Amino acid sequence: MRAKKYRDWTKEQRRKVVFSDVNHFFVQGQRSQHIRRSSEEKIRDSHINQHRQEKMLWGCFSYCCVGSLQPIEGIMRSPQYIEALRRRAVPELEKRYPDGSRVFQQDLSPCYTSKMVKNFMLEKNITILDWLDYIS
Repeated sequence: MRAKKYRDWTKEQRRKVVFSDVNHFFVQGQRSQHIRRSSEEKIRDSHINQHRQEKMLWGCFSYCCVGSLQPIEGIMRSPQYIEALRRRAVPELEKRYPDGSRVFQQDLSPCYTSKMVKNFMLEKNITILDWLDYIS
């Protein structure tokens, strides 16, 4: 799908879009198992403690480069998102696009569209790619 607004963009304009997303990743395989029992006991199902370790990472990339990943503690909320932008995206954007010609893409997650994040984007002069007027 392409937005109507951007379908006539040149290749050069499209190359200035910086894509971003956050995702959960499982570490140490799909499951970790710990057995808690005394040495004399036979192993029973109730002794096995299974859990999946999950990490949330945020990152961005563009035509020219891949940004580094930012670990997110807990649930992604506006303050964590702003911290990820401040630590990872803003320095990369300023380095790769010193003239400010880039366009930043993010989805419509509430933590990305909050007033706090919008103010941060305005302060840092980051243009956001609109998610309006989609066509097939």
